[in-house]
Amino acid sequence: RVHDAKDALAVFTRAPHRLAELIAACSAAPTSTLHPWQRAFLRELEHGEQDIALLAQAAGVSLAHASRTFVKSHGMSPQLLRRELRCRRALRLLADGMALVDIATTTGFAEQAHLTRTLRATTGAPPSQLRRQIKSVQDPAPRSALQ
Repeated sequence: RVHDAKDALAVFTRAPHRLAELIAACSAAPTSTLHPWQRAFLRELEHGEQDIALLAQAAGVSLAHASRTFVKSHGMSPQLLRRELRCRRALRLLADGMALVDIATTTGFAEQAHLTRTLRATTGAPPSQLRRQIKSVQDPAPRSALQ
């Protein structure tokens, strides 16, 4: 099972044919055991641009408490969690065939180059290679049948 970006990179490196599994793992963490402020915080992390300290203040908790809570529940700080959520969302959109510039804009990256750098650092592959891998996994027809 893939739990974070390091696991995803390890799986992708060892077995690129398991990319479909990586994409399937790109859903948000379960929120059933989270406090209401944590659910709202997660939504804002994924979709918002607000500073994390301001998110904590709006949730009525200190930045230190928010950080400790998310490290305990998700295994990473809010800043790393924001990047992880954005990368997962970007991978889902890559699978849908969306243009890279639109993916960058939609997922909160400053520009396409920022998206590319982050995905390469997270997965070890640029978005173009990831898209090809996704397409090869999603395409049910074997290559020999196409020739």
